[in-house]
Amino acid sequence: MRFPPVGYDEVVQTYGDAHAYLNNQMVWEEMVLRYVAVPEGLFLFAGKPVHTLRCHHLLTTAFGQVINRLAMGGLWEIEYGGTYAYRLNRNQSRNLSTHSWGIAIDINPSQCPNGSNPELQDQRIVATFREAGFTWGGTFKKPDPMHFQMCSGY
Repeated sequence: MRFPPVGYDEVVQTYGDAHAYLNNQMVWEEMVLRYVAVPEGLFLFAGKPVHTLRCHHLLTTAFGQVINRLAMGGLWEIEYGGTYAYRLNRNQSRNLSTHSWGIAIDINPSQCPNGSNPELQDQRIVATFREAGFTWGGTFKKPDPMHFQMCSGY
């Protein structure tokens, strides 16, 4: 199996079938999500520090490593837009968002909103996520420069 997965079928094969839990989101959250610590002052949400983020249990190490690399790279006070959110994809309303699996994160959403110029995102952040195997939303057909996900083709 490829990692990171490519396309919906591989996402489901790797991370589980989030669609099966549409009517019981709490079970999905308990089964697959775990917390990752965030260094003090690295991520801010509405001006307040974020101490943890929730992601798929298979990605706690990947998210932890990226977060630590951002901190060591001096990229402090990054605006955090979220990781896990059980919802439909905003660009393709018939599909679940990759955030529903806890395999995506949004960084600097106010500065780099969905549909904006990818050059608005700090390229050091982009490089850090790409080096860890994440796909960057700045390369999507409709650019989403705040978005990073651990899959492609979905």
